[in-house]
Amino acid sequence: MKHGVINPDLLPALKRLGHGDLLAVVDWANPAYATAQSEDIPLFDFGYAPNVISAQDALAALAQTIAVEKIYFASEMPPTIGKETAESLLGLFPNAERDAMPHETFKHLIARSELIIRTGAPGAYLNFVLQVGAERWE
Repeated sequence: MKHGVINPDLLPALKRLGHGDLLAVVDWANPAYATAQSEDIPLFDFGYAPNVISAQDALAALAQTIAVEKIYFASEMPPTIGKETAESLLGLFPNAERDAMPHETFKHLIARSELIIRTGAPGAYLNFVLQVGAERWE
């Protein structure tokens, strides 16, 4: 059985990402539609029901599919969702550098992303921007 991302529309979009490109994974409350439309960013919306798919599911699949050298997130996320939960999500990318920043600053990174994936993750600050690493994948 294949692991990681299996969506036939998302896989080619991921393969087009190059070293240093940004990929946003956002929760259901994030205004991703407006950002995607105004910035002409491809949006993959999997947030059709609570926790379908969850932030954990999306990040785990991406961790098995692409190389990530850096993960950005709002500094408000760990205290809001709990340090253990935050660590379990960030820990999916053990070799990635971590960069926490204020939510207002973080939102600008989403607008600079090459691709946005919207999850069904309920809750505040379950948003991540992944910086693609140099390793190639098939």
